[in-house]
Amino acid sequence: MTVLATARATELEASVEQLVYVRDDEYTVARMSADGQEGAPAAFVASGRALAGVQPGETLRLAGEWDEHPRHGSRLLVRRCERVVPSTVRAIRLYLGSGLVRGIGPRLAHAIVSHFGERTLTVIDTEPERLTEVVNIGVTRQAQIVQAWAEQKAVAELMVVLQGFGISPLLAAKIYQVYGDDARQVLTRDPYRMIGQVRGIAFHTADRIALRSGVPENSPRRLRAAVLDRLET
Repeated sequence: MTVLATARATELEASVEQLVYVRDDEYTVARMSADGQEGAPAAFVASGRALAGVQPGETLRLAGEWDEHPRHGSRLLVRRCERVVPSTVRAIRLYLGSGLVRGIGPRLAHAIVSHFGERTLTVIDTEPERLTEVVNIGVTRQAQIVQAWAEQKAVAELMVVLQGFGISPLLAAKIYQVYGDDARQVLTRDPYRMIGQVRGIAFHTADRIALRSGVPENSPRRLRAAVLDRLET
C-alpha cells in the first residue's frame, strides 16, 4: 500500500509489535513496524486513544500526523485506526505467533508461514487440511488450529461490527467478553440492557448505540431506560 501524505498527515498500514503503555483513559502507546513502506520508517511508535484495545500481532490501517518525540523518535499521533488482514509474510508470522490464535505460538507460526508464505491465511481459510504438510502438525493439532482460527475470525468480525456503532475497540472487547456471540443481537435488539452489565457503558453510550441501530426516539425501551437513569442519578 502506498503511504499518502499531505504536509505531516499520513495514512499507512503497520503491525503492532509491542504495547508500550496503556492509560486508564484508553490512551495507548505501541511500537509498530511498517515493512518498509515508502515515506514511513520501518519501525516507529504510534500513540493515541484511537489505538485502544489493539493487540500485538494485529495489522492496522492508521491515519494521523508525524512528530518527533525526544525519547521514541518518529511518532505517529493516531486519529483513526482500522483493523485489516495482514498481507506480508512478516505481518502474517507476527499475527499467528502473537497468541491471538489459540494453539499457535511463535515457533509454529514460523514453520507454517515458512511453508505457505503469503498464502498462509488463505490456506487456513480454504484448505485447512494442508496444515498437516507442516512438521509437527498432525490431524489432532490441525483440528485444534482450525477451530481456534474460526473463533478468532468470529471475534474479529464482531469487533468490526461493534466499532461500526461508534464503540471504541476497548469497549467493544468488554462487550464481547460479557455477551460473546450474542453481542450483535444485544446491540440491535436491546442495547439498553448493557447499562450496569458492561463496565463503562452508561445511559448516554447505550442510547447513542440504540439510535444508530435504528431504535426510534420514542421507543418505550428508550423512555424506560432514560427514566431509570434519572432515578439512579
